[in-house]
Amino acid sequence: MSDINIPVEFTSDEKGYYDRQCPNEKCEYIFKIHMEDWKEKVSDEQVFCPMCGHVNDNIKLDHFRPF
Repeated sequence: MSDINIPVEFTSDEKGYYDRQCPNEKCEYIFKIHMEDWKEKVSDEQVFCPMCGHVNDNIKLDHFRPF
């Protein structure tokens, strides 16, 4: 079985914010982060939820889903 890559484009709102949701089923906190901050300040190796502190040690877009 081979991997299939499908490009997906995520866009920000009119103020430049990006809606994200914690993947932790006990939290699922919805938060906004400015698109530039998401690109420049958030590590691809480790992303955390600002509410519950849930940490994912994988690529940020796969685990902190858009809302």
